[in-house]
Amino acid sequence: MIFKKNYFIYFLASLAVISIMNCDDASIAFPGNYKDLDQKNPINGSVNWYEGYVGEQGKGKVDENSQSGVPIGSLNVEDENPDDEHSFIIVDQTPISSAFSVAKVENDWVLKLNTDALDYEALISSNQSSDLTVSIRATDDSIEKLSGDFETIISVMNANEKPGFTNTWVIPTSANEGYPYGFDIDWDDPDAGDNLVFTVTAKPGWISWESDGVILGTPAQSDVGGNNDVRLVVTDEGGLYAQYDFSINVIGNQEPYFTGNRLTTALGNLLYEHQVTWQDPNPNDNLTFTVNSHPAWLSWDASGNLSGFPTESDIGAANTVEMIIMDQLGKFDTETFSISITDVVTDDFLIEDESYINVYAKVFDLNPSQSEDGTLDLANSETISAVSSGENSDTTDTTTVPGTVYTNQVEATYTFSSSDVVYTYSVDPNLSRQARGECTMEGKLFVSSLSGFHYSVDTGLNNTGEDGQTQLQVYCKNVHTGVYEYNSNSNYNDATDQKVFVKSGDLTSPGRYEFYIKFGIRDSNANTVQDIPDANFTLTLEKI
Repeated sequence: MIFKKNYFIYFLASLAVISIMNCDDASIAFPGNYKDLDQKNPINGSVNWYEGYVGEQGKGKVDENSQSGVPIGSLNVEDENPDDEHSFIIVDQTPISSAFSVAKVENDWVLKLNTDALDYEALISSNQSSDLTVSIRATDDSIEKLSGDFETIISVMNANEKPGFTNTWVIPTSANEGYPYGFDIDWDDPDAGDNLVFTVTAKPGWISWESDGVILGTPAQSDVGGNNDVRLVVTDEGGLYAQYDFSINVIGNQEPYFTGNRLTTALGNLLYEHQVTWQDPNPNDNLTFTVNSHPAWLSWDASGNLSGFPTESDIGAANTVEMIIMDQLGKFDTETFSISITDVVTDDFLIEDESYINVYAKVFDLNPSQSEDGTLDLANSETISAVSSGENSDTTDTTTVPGTVYTNQVEATYTFSSSDVVYTYSVDPNLSRQARGECTMEGKLFVSSLSGFHYSVDTGLNNTGEDGQTQLQVYCKNVHTGVYEYNSNSNYNDATDQKVFVKSGDLTSPGRYEFYIKFGIRDSNANTVQDIPDANFTLTLEKI
């Protein structure tokens, strides 16, 4: 303890001697404060480039697409205050604002690459130079925080980059047996002037290729389900390459087939026209349509359109049509049908016997539905009805009462009247529902004309005060063309109580027309009586 006290006294005495000797060079240094020196701004900042990053004329250099985060040089600055320490920040950099960053690594401040997307070609294109300028500020640790700025330049160097395919989306991944397959692949290289070589290093035997990227071939039946892998490669002068692999699914050839239904009825003196349709499981097949046998009045074309004017002499004849659809490999489908000439239009107006009314009633969940239909007596009147009823015995059913008979019923009365050239057709339905169920009535009237006619339709239903859902649908269309003169469908989900449709017009083109009407009521509520007694449909036709 005495020793330590003596040692401290000795230390103080030494300091006193130094002070008495007036040694101006002896002082105690504090950060940022050097005796008898005024504080100065740091100057002459520079970058000591690391090996591999030393460019020309004091610049740094870095290859395009270099890895982000790589340090490329240490930061230095001169300061007349030798005991000052410095920190660095980037205050500006052009033309890329975030290409570089600074960081302190151990005791050194370093400049680091801050992106891996430096593009030499893009810089040359947009700036006519690949140089990047970075402005750096050095700040000392004095109380005044004096600073100084300096600039450094880093040149982005052109590096060999690999080429790439540019339109792989054009490559078909399926081919048809016996059908030519092919495409033209393109490629590009970021390095202008590179000589590129295209090769196909893996392929099935039926594929051939050209150095300009053309791929061709026709698979055979033996190639169906086989190994049809393909590898495309494009290589530059430096050995860098792009590779694209894909597989071709060779589809075995299958026969085409006819689709849709045939129009098997026609009227004498009226144009018959029908479009035949077909499909092929092989989407690229070339198909040929042929009619091998047909009545003399019928003509056809390669697109499948059948047309002609039958006459009275064709009534009762076979009128058989035999068609064939064939692909380029000889696989085919045939279909034969007959056209029945049911009547002949000898004047300007014909109401056809195919017209009908259909009624349908059903009680949900209790028993099957019941329906009735009948051909209209075009010169008289008739009533058609259907009733569906059943007893519920399910005590777990909370929507109906067990032991109760529930009934749905529909009745439609058809009447006809005429006066010279005016024909009036009326339908008055009654629909009633006493359980979860539905009732519908629909009717069709087929009218044919050589010179046209005037029509007027007036129909409606009233569900006011009832909670059942209702439907009213009416339309008139050309049977052969499918074109609608009018088409209105107020479906079940339409909550409107009253549904009305009124329409009139002239049909002046020769043809066969279908007038359609449908009334409906349905409801999922139980044992609540619903009925529509006031529904009506009136169609008036008049010769022009």
